[in-house]
Amino acid sequence: MSQLYARIVAAFAVNGLRSLRRDEGQTLVEYALILVTISIGVLAAMTFLRNQINALFTTIGNDL
Repeated sequence: MSQLYARIVAAFAVNGLRSLRRDEGQTLVEYALILVTISIGVLAAMTFLRNQINALFTTIGNDL
């Protein structure tokens, strides 16, 4: 009986350690943070370059 108990405890211990090492959730959060950082950078660049972008599209529209 004690051997069976020891095997069960060992199996739960190994599976518990495996679940602690999983990092799929961490990777998803890291990608989300990278996406947010890039989005903020693009919005900031578009805010500072608004007049130049507007002039460029106006020129392109007039040429067409």
